[in-house]
Amino acid sequence: QIILELARDHKCFIFSPELKLGQFKDWVSRQLIPQDYKGYIGCEHCELTDEKRYFVLDEYKTKMMKWFNKRIKYVKPTFRMNTKTMIKTLEKRFRSGEIKFALIDNKMKIEFKSDNQFAIYEEEREFLNALKDLCNKYNVNVFLVAHPTKHKSDEPNQYIVKGTSEIPNLVDNI
Repeated sequence: QIILELARDHKCFIFSPELKLGQFKDWVSRQLIPQDYKGYIGCEHCELTDEKRYFVLDEYKTKMMKWFNKRIKYVKPTFRMNTKTMIKTLEKRFRSGEIKFALIDNKMKIEFKSDNQFAIYEEEREFLNALKDLCNKYNVNVFLVAHPTKHKSDEPNQYIVKGTSEIPNLVDNI
């Protein structure tokens, strides 16, 4: 939702390999439905779950995807990215001035070289530092989704971010 709001005035970049492109565009089209949603959505009965299933009508979905494609560069989920490729890709877009905001969803989908967990933490730290350097150098913003560890507390905090313990210290916002 934040990236879609920013995309009204700025071109954005999204790397989200968890969803297939069709799934991602379905998700986006639902996020773009205005508050007065009358006429934008359809409803059908799902026999499998015996529930109503809502969807964006094709005519509006097409308009929404035209808007999306003009404003957002989306990396197809079939494309695998390691840390070096991600930094190069972002820097190229930031340097051109084409992109001011990027979303990486999620950190666990970035490929790290090492099989050793401790070495991966060091690679994560280097990756986060490289992202931070890009943000400072080009005056841009990167939103990096980092999932929490499994924890028992009902009150989440910065110490439950999965990965290197340096994450809370290296980022500007959590």
